[in-house]
Amino acid sequence: ETTPTIIVQNTSTPTSTPKVCTITPTITPTITSIPSPTSSINLKDIHFTFISETIPDGTKFDPGEVFHKTWTIKNNSDQSWKGFSLAIESSSPDEETLGSPTEISLPARVDPAETVEIVVDLTAPQNDGVYSVYYHMQDQNGNAIENTRIWVNIVVGDANLMAGTSIYTIYQSAY
Repeated sequence: ETTPTIIVQNTSTPTSTPKVCTITPTITPTITSIPSPTSSINLKDIHFTFISETIPDGTKFDPGEVFHKTWTIKNNSDQSWKGFSLAIESSSPDEETLGSPTEISLPARVDPAETVEIVVDLTAPQNDGVYSVYYHMQDQNGNAIENTRIWVNIVVGDANLMAGTSIYTIYQSAY
């Protein structure tokens, strides 16, 4: 690598000897942003069929009891799900998520017509009452997918589920 040299001559005094200056170039890095991956699928075309669940709505637990909730769903889309998860959408009462993680990962890839089990470990609260946690599916970038809600609903201790009111009615009234 050669360092450029510039000779500077003082023109006010013709008898001066030339002065040699060395210039070292400064390299300024260029920062290029890399766009984050985007979904190559149309989220409106993502659908699943609910197959089954453990812990049906209104199952009664003792305060502090640990349980495992499993949903079985089928990808009835024409597209594979890559990097999808369930994310907490809301809970009742607010902020009581039964110890659920905010995101529950699905298998890395779920192909069309494939059935998958989603399992989460939960804990009944210490106080008697009716508790619900609502989830929706989201893509690998965290974009919510419409009409993919599932939930867990339990009764703790001596609380009674409101007679004649379905969980769906309770959920709809919250929005």
